Amino acid sequence: MKRYFILAITLIIVAGTSAALDLEITAQGGVGYSFVDIPKSTEWDESYFNDWSELNFRLNAQGTWGFGDFRAGAELGYSWLYYYDVTVPPVPYYYYGYAGAFNVSALAEYRFDNMALQAGAGAYFFDDGTSLGVHAAGTWRFELSPSMSIPLSVRADIIFGRAMIIPISVMSGFSYRIGQ
Repeated sequence: MKRYFILAITLIIVAGTSAALDLEITAQGGVGYSFVDIPKSTEWDESYFNDWSELNFRLNAQGTWGFGDFRAGAELGYSWLYYYDVTVPPVPYYYYGYAGAFNVSALAEYRFDNMALQAGAGAYFFDDGTSLGVHAAGTWRFELSPSMSIPLSVRADIIFGRAMIIPISVMSGFSYRIGQ
């Protein structure tokens, strides 16, 4: 019986708190360019490279809670950062590789009018390990209604690892605000 009472009190607190808070869910996608020393990042000899591209693609989802003009929250995302193609002699061995990473970040955002500045820090999970990184973004929001908007962002990340990767992306998506 005591267990059910504690569960009921917890549900009431969570429901009351979520109704009082200003929760916003944002989903975005974008494209950009990654500044990176690919041979240093991949540990392949520079003479083996046939082709590469630093074009990046990014998808992320953010949840933020409002406290006036200040917001705090978390982000889950995926970034395709670059790809490369190498041929290793003496017997031609062809290898195609890429750098893609899932990220989990804590973030803070300051809003004024339809604009916002955001900063965050978190972990980037690559196939061969985890790296720490930070990001900063500037966003302009096109309001569709009091609870819906279309964000347009310019974002830069700095990912620390074997070689520093700096992807810069232009992103857009959809944002929905609950309980403002």
